[in-house]
Amino acid sequence: MRYLGLGFGIVAVDQLTKLWIQRHVALGDARPLLGGLVYLTHAQNPGGAFGLFPHQNWLFFGVMVLLVVLVVKLVYPMTKRSPLLCCGLSLGLAGAVGNLIDRLRVGRVIDFIDVGFWPVFNVADGAIVIGVALLFWELLGGRAAK
Repeated sequence: MRYLGLGFGIVAVDQLTKLWIQRHVALGDARPLLGGLVYLTHAQNPGGAFGLFPHQNWLFFGVMVLLVVLVVKLVYPMTKRSPLLCCGLSLGLAGAVGNLIDRLRVGRVIDFIDVGFWPVFNVADGAIVIGVALLFWELLGGRAAK
């Protein structure tokens, strides 16, 4: 149950931060944070990671459905053995849901975290990256692999 709460929390924070950016920072504008180490930059991505497959929302919907089916059928039975696996799945799926909500709501993903050397991203993207890292850690070298 706590992992479901974690997932809902990530989706809520992701959506609230995106709504704030849309209301307070014009598209394309950037505001410095932390002495210019990070910027709040309002960007919109019509594609997937790094802008791949622009304007292909149908593809992202299909991938999301496939991921949910795979998680339920293949990975979920393993979660009883590993809290880390549960956490990784919760983060990854919550991130995917957060970006899917954007695609349904505005037709593209709202991004705003700009560290300069990396494409602009959002809370959902961060959750996906951390979730996938936890899954790899657990599946390739953690308790689930033993």
